[in-house]
Amino acid sequence: MTTGQKIEELRKKSQEEYARGSYEDGIASSLELIELLDESSVHQRMLAFQWELAARMYLQMNQPLKAEAAARNSLDTYLRYKRADAHGWDPENDSYLADFRMTLALSLAYQKRYAEAMQYAEQWEKTHLKMRGPDDPYVKEVVARHMKRMRARLAGVAVPENDPNHSVSKS
Repeated sequence: MTTGQKIEELRKKSQEEYARGSYEDGIASSLELIELLDESSVHQRMLAFQWELAARMYLQMNQPLKAEAAARNSLDTYLRYKRADAHGWDPENDSYLADFRMTLALSLAYQKRYAEAMQYAEQWEKTHLKMRGPDDPYVKEVVARHMKRMRARLAGVAVPENDPNHSVSKS
């Protein structure tokens, strides 16, 4: 099997494991894949997405410190990749960047570091509002609910985990 085939196999496997809820196996596949990637721009983009997937799996396993490390790796890698290959790149119109920031915000929120999390969450919210508009279903169903919960937590308001007005879905 070539390195390229192994990379593709591990990429698919990590996504399938995430979808099945087999987070430990998904993380193992992601970390194995990360070790195979080099400094090429294609690999750097893939690396950012794999770190972000690993961060989401760590969050599902309630391991926010590992999630934070993976989310920071994702964000740093993506920023490095985009800056090297800018071609008129506008960070405020980049939904991937926004989503990487929100993954970091969630990892910080899981650690009750709400003030620090809010800066990333607000950037995520701003990007999606700008790109999609306030009436978009994703903005209404996902963005608004995440931000309502985040703002409540920052204000010290207890939010029951099963409160339908504050629910958070996988994004």
